[in-house]
Amino acid sequence: MAKRASRKLLDELPSTAEMQRSIAGLRRQSDAVIALMGAAYLERALEALIESRFRPLAADEHARIFSGRGGGSLGTFAAKIDMAYAMKLLAPIARDDLKLVNHLRNTFAHSLHKVSFSNPTIEADCKALKVREVAEAATGMLKPLAGAKDRFCWTVHTLYGGLIVALEDSRSGKFDTGPRALHDKNN
Repeated sequence: MAKRASRKLLDELPSTAEMQRSIAGLRRQSDAVIALMGAAYLERALEALIESRFRPLAADEHARIFSGRGGGSLGTFAAKIDMAYAMKLLAPIARDDLKLVNHLRNTFAHSLHKVSFSNPTIEADCKALKVREVAEAATGMLKPLAGAKDRFCWTVHTLYGGLIVALEDSRSGKFDTGPRALHDKNN
């Protein structure tokens, strides 16, 4: 099969600045886009954090580990979450919220029902997202949320910010800084 031109949209990643702008503007998108893109940005940030702890990898080595298309051992969001937790890059609360974000993404992507953040089952799952509250309670800046969509967006924003801080710290050799809710205290 010939390589499709659109494949480069999967292979070439947006810059960090572009990803941050997308995360910041996420709330203005449709519910499905929020769920799919929010999870995609978290997955990419988590991949970069995990990879920052690896030795430098050649492109083919990276693909063998991280490619979902190629059956890489860390080719799924769920596998990346499990690996990051095992590597002590995530605290249990961050792991649990990432797993729930992944579940919600899969629900939006694969359900044959009309799915929205106003659906009672989606609302119930979004109420279980906790990392934002823990991170903001530590600073005393907890703001009320309007509903499930806001809770999901703020969770994505909080997790993404924490993953980027952890990535920058990892690249600079600091392994124990960043938002406490994100990191394992036994790091």
